[in-house]
Amino acid sequence: MKIYKQRHQYDCFLASMATALQRDYDELWPVEFQQRIEANEGSGGVLYNEGLKIAGLTPGKDIWSNPVRFKLTYPTMLLDLFQGCRALLQVPSLNHPGKSHLIYLLRGEVFDPSNKKTYNHSTDIQTVEWVTTFNELDPQSPARWPQQD
Repeated sequence: MKIYKQRHQYDCFLASMATALQRDYDELWPVEFQQRIEANEGSGGVLYNEGLKIAGLTPGKDIWSNPVRFKLTYPTMLLDLFQGCRALLQVPSLNHPGKSHLIYLLRGEVFDPSNKKTYNHSTDIQTVEWVTTFNELDPQSPARWPQQD
């Protein structure tokens, strides 16, 4: 599996989504969009939805996003909650106090796109602020995990 790392300070959404979809970062994200993410200091709101559209994903069909905030109360809670499903998790940034960060969760394994301090394991995560899950059931969905040959 190809892991994409951040290229800029605020492109954790772009790197995590490229990793989740296994699509080349440069082919997936136009330079102009990357610049808008940086100027906005992240991908909140309208830019997040625009990013889903650029990636070819339809909210409510290919991907579900839920603003939730919960503290993990036991070490395997993420594994129990997601039961092997893929998710993007918005968590507190380890590098920018008071800011959020997006990481990719695959079958309980954490892929943090940061080039600085990272979440290395699901047990490192104490709080989740937002969850995006992928449609794994529809074989035609562009969000479905790429099949390995």
